[in-house]
Amino acid sequence: MPEYSKQDIDYASEFRDGIHRDALEIVRKTRPDVSEVIDRHPVEDYFQEHWDYPGRWYTVVAIPYGYSSRKALIDSIVKATLTAAGPAEHTEPDRHMLDDQLDDKPSGYRELFVLDSDQQNRSFRAVGVDAEGRYILEHYEEYSICGDTGSKSAYYVLTELQFRRYARQSLLNGRLNGNDYDRFTAEMKHDP
Repeated sequence: MPEYSKQDIDYASEFRDGIHRDALEIVRKTRPDVSEVIDRHPVEDYFQEHWDYPGRWYTVVAIPYGYSSRKALIDSIVKATLTAAGPAEHTEPDRHMLDDQLDDKPSGYRELFVLDSDQQNRSFRAVGVDAEGRYILEHYEEYSICGDTGSKSAYYVLTELQFRRYARQSLLNGRLNGNDYDRFTAEMKHDP
C-alpha cells in the first residue's frame, strides 16, 4: 500500500467528513438521535491512483472504488447506519399513536406500498389512499382463538407528515423504490 503524506491524509479526511455530514443529515430526518454514521471505508480507501501524463502515477482523493457516484456512497452509508441503529422509539407513528381510526374499510381504498409484514404471524401494515384522497394506514392480522380462526383489519387516516415518514421508512427498508417515493411525495406538494 502506498504511503501518503500528512497533507494527503488531512485532505482525504476532510473529503470523507463532508460525505459523513451529508449522510448524517439524511439519517437525522428519520433518526434525530443518531450522532454519527457508519462508514466501513477507512480514509485510505478515499485515495485513487491514476496513471497520467507525462507517464507517472498520481494520487487523487475521490470516493472509494465500487460506487458509481457520491450519492451511491452516501446512500450506502445511510443504509448501514440505519441498519445498525435499529428501529427508533416513537420516531415513526405506530398503531397506538394513531387516533384517527375509521369504522370500516374506506371507500375506494387502494394500497400504495407495504410498510412491513410478518409471514409467520400472517400480518402486515400497508399504506394506501382512499377515494377522497386521504392517506390511510391499514393493519391486517389473522388470528386463532380457541380453534376459531379469522382476520381483522384496522384503518387509520394519516397526516401528510405521517405519510412522509412511512414512505421514507419504506424507502430506506427497500420496500418502496425511489421512483415511486418521488412520485408519491411530489403528488403531495400539489394537494391543497
